[in-house]
Amino acid sequence: MKKVQVSIFLDVRRKKLSGQYPVKLRVYSPYTQTKKLYNTVFELTEKEYQSIWETRKPREEHRQTRRKLEALEAKAVKVVETLDPFTFEAFEEKFFNAAKSDYKNAFNIFDEIEKQKLEIGAVSTAEKYR
Repeated sequence: MKKVQVSIFLDVRRKKLSGQYPVKLRVYSPYTQTKKLYNTVFELTEKEYQSIWETRKPREEHRQTRRKLEALEAKAVKVVETLDPFTFEAFEEKFFNAAKSDYKNAFNIFDEIEKQKLEIGAVSTAEKYR
Protein backbone atom coordinates (compact mmCIF):
# COMPACT_ATOMS: atom_id res chain seq x y z
CA MET A 1 0.00 0.00 0.00
CA LYS A 2 1.35 3.41 -0.96
CA LYS A 3 1.93 5.96 1.76
CA VAL A 4 1.69 9.73 1.70
CA GLN A 5 5.20 11.15 2.01
CA VAL A 6 6.07 14.12 4.20
CA SER A 7 9.45 15.85 4.09
CA ILE A 8 11.26 19.09 4.84
CA PHE A 9 12.40 20.91 1.71
CA LEU A 10 14.68 23.90 1.04
CA ASP A 11 13.06 25.84 -1.78
CA VAL A 12 16.02 27.21 -3.75
CA ARG A 13 13.86 28.42 -6.63
CA ARG A 14 13.58 31.89 -5.14
CA LYS A 15 16.08 33.66 -2.88
CA LYS A 16 14.70 36.05 -0.26
CA LEU A 17 16.04 39.56 0.23
CA SER A 18 17.92 38.30 3.28
CA GLY A 19 19.95 35.97 1.05
CA GLN A 20 18.24 32.91 2.51
CA TYR A 21 15.79 30.43 1.04
CA PRO A 22 12.43 29.44 2.52
CA VAL A 23 12.16 26.05 4.19
CA LYS A 24 8.92 24.32 3.23
CA LEU A 25 6.98 21.26 4.22
CA ARG A 26 6.43 18.98 1.22
CA VAL A 27 3.49 16.56 1.18
CA TYR A 28 3.29 14.07 -1.69
CA SER A 29 0.21 11.98 -2.34
CA PRO A 30 0.88 8.86 -4.44
CA TYR A 31 -2.87 8.42 -4.91
CA THR A 32 -3.24 11.58 -6.99
CA GLN A 33 0.46 11.84 -7.85
CA THR A 34 0.55 15.44 -6.70
CA LYS A 35 2.62 17.33 -4.18
CA LYS A 36 1.98 20.49 -2.23
CA LEU A 37 4.47 22.76 -0.55
CA TYR A 38 3.53 24.51 2.67
CA ASN A 39 5.34 27.54 4.03
CA THR A 40 7.13 27.43 7.36
CA VAL A 41 8.63 30.22 9.43
CA PHE A 42 12.17 29.03 8.69
CA GLU A 43 14.61 30.63 6.25
CA LEU A 44 18.09 29.17 5.79
CA THR A 45 21.05 29.37 3.44
CA GLU A 46 22.03 26.24 1.56
CA LYS A 47 25.02 25.76 3.85
CA GLU A 48 22.88 26.14 7.00
CA TYR A 49 20.31 23.70 5.62
CA GLN A 50 23.01 21.11 4.96
CA SER A 51 24.53 21.50 8.41
CA ILE A 52 21.11 21.37 10.10
CA TRP A 53 19.06 18.88 8.13
CA GLU A 54 21.39 16.77 6.01
CA THR A 55 23.76 15.67 8.79
CA ARG A 56 23.32 13.12 11.52
CA LYS A 57 24.67 15.30 14.31
CA PRO A 58 24.16 19.02 13.79
CA ARG A 59 26.34 21.51 15.60
CA GLU A 60 25.17 22.82 18.96
CA GLU A 61 23.91 26.13 17.54
CA HIS A 62 21.74 24.29 15.00
CA ARG A 63 20.22 21.61 17.25
CA GLN A 64 17.27 23.71 18.37
CA THR A 65 16.33 24.54 14.77
CA ARG A 66 16.60 20.87 13.83
CA ARG A 67 14.33 19.87 16.73
CA LYS A 68 11.74 22.40 15.61
CA LEU A 69 11.88 21.13 12.02
CA GLU A 70 11.60 17.53 13.23
CA ALA A 71 8.59 18.47 15.37
CA LEU A 72 6.92 20.13 12.40
CA GLU A 73 7.53 17.08 10.23
CA ALA A 74 6.32 14.73 12.99
CA LYS A 75 3.11 16.73 13.40
CA ALA A 76 2.46 16.49 9.66
CA VAL A 77 3.11 12.73 9.66
CA LYS A 78 0.76 12.28 12.60
CA VAL A 79 -1.99 14.21 10.80
CA VAL A 80 -1.46 12.17 7.61
CA GLU A 81 -1.75 8.92 9.57
CA THR A 82 -5.13 9.94 10.99
CA LEU A 83 -6.63 10.62 7.56
CA ASP A 84 -8.25 7.79 5.69
CA PRO A 85 -8.68 8.50 2.83
CA PHE A 86 -6.08 11.22 2.47
CA THR A 87 -7.04 14.53 0.86
CA PHE A 88 -5.10 17.76 0.89
CA GLU A 89 -8.18 19.66 2.07
CA ALA A 90 -8.56 17.39 5.11
CA PHE A 91 -4.82 17.58 5.79
CA GLU A 92 -4.85 21.39 5.70
CA GLU A 93 -7.90 21.53 7.94
CA LYS A 94 -6.32 19.32 10.60
CA PHE A 95 -2.74 20.57 10.27
CA PHE A 96 -3.58 24.25 10.34
CA ASN A 97 -6.61 23.83 12.63
CA ALA A 98 -8.73 25.60 10.05
CA ALA A 99 -12.34 24.86 10.77
CA LYS A 100 -14.69 25.16 7.85
CA SER A 101 -17.34 27.72 8.62
CA ASP A 102 -20.24 29.37 6.94
CA TYR A 103 -18.84 32.87 6.61
CA LYS A 104 -21.94 34.13 4.82
CA ASN A 105 -23.57 34.63 8.18
CA ALA A 106 -21.96 37.16 10.55
CA PHE A 107 -23.38 35.36 13.59
CA ASN A 108 -21.42 32.23 12.69
CA ILE A 109 -18.21 34.24 12.55
CA PHE A 110 -18.85 35.78 15.96
CA ASP A 111 -19.72 32.37 17.44
CA GLU A 112 -16.46 30.91 16.13
CA ILE A 113 -14.39 33.80 17.48
CA GLU A 114 -16.16 33.47 20.82
CA LYS A 115 -15.23 29.77 21.02
CA GLN A 116 -11.59 30.55 20.17
CA LYS A 117 -11.40 33.25 22.85
CA LEU A 118 -12.92 30.93 25.46
CA GLU A 119 -10.37 28.23 24.59
CA ILE A 120 -7.46 30.56 25.30
CA GLY A 121 -9.05 31.95 28.45
CA ALA A 122 -10.02 35.40 27.17
CA VAL A 123 -13.45 35.32 28.84
CA SER A 124 -14.22 39.04 28.76
CA THR A 125 -13.37 39.26 25.06
CA ALA A 126 -15.55 36.22 24.38
CA GLU A 127 -18.44 37.87 26.19
CA LYS A 128 -18.11 40.90 23.92
CA TYR A 129 -18.43 38.69 20.85
CA ARG A 130 -21.48 37.00 22.39
